[in-house]
Formats: sequence, structure tokens, C-alpha cells
Amino acid sequence: MVGVRDQVGLLCGQLSNWPSLDGIIRDAGAGTELDALLAVLGSDDAPDPVRVAGWVETIEDACARKGLAGITSREYIFRPLPAGLSGTPGAQAWVCPRGRCDRVVLPEETVPTPVCAVAGGAAMSPFTVPPP
Repeated sequence: MVGVRDQVGLLCGQLSNWPSLDGIIRDAGAGTELDALLAVLGSDDAPDPVRVAGWVETIEDACARKGLAGITSREYIFRPLPAGLSGTPGAQAWVCPRGRCDRVVLPEETVPTPVCAVAGGAAMSPFTVPPP
């Protein structure tokens, strides 16, 4: 589910940063899939990665047909970690409160505590790099 976790993290970040994306996804014809995805990932049950991947693909395809491509994908290039998140003990960030994705938000990316669209707008969980 590693690739799916990445896609879910990207979609969560997009939905959290751009609330209007919800309506765009629905207008593109993937509202049912978005509802199913959010319900499953927001529940306490372990999600089926095959079903999640299918919903994410349907959402991505529907948006691409409307001219909004790449909402669940990214280009992979090497980028060093930003200053402050080099694994130094005490470095802080926020992570998915449900453990469903790989989204990480750094302090310089947000003023208030960031939220998780998948967890219904719940605050993301603080993460501090532990001492060795």
C-alpha cells in the first residue's frame, strides 16, 4: 500500500489546502468514490488497499478529464530534507492522525495546526524526532 499511501497523502493535502477541490471532484463525476474513500480511510477498520487504489484512480481520472491532472501523483526527484527535519532529535512536524498516508507538514508550511481531510478535518498529529 506504499504507493497508495503516497497518493492518499497527496490527495489529503490538496483537499486540506484547497477545500473547493471537493466540489471539483464531485463535478468531475467522482463524488461517490470520494465519499467511499473518505469513509473507509476515516474509519477504525483497516482499509483494503485494492479498493482504495481503485477509488483514487477513479478520482484522478475524473479530474484529469476536467483538466485537473496530477492531484494524486508527483514527480520524484531528489530533494534534501529542509533544515530542521534532518533527523535531529527534537525536530517537529505533523503527520496523519489516522496513519493512513505519508503526509508530513513542516512548521514553516503552516501557521495553525494543519488538518487531515481524510479524518474529517481533525488536527494532524504532532511528531517529534526522538533522541537516539
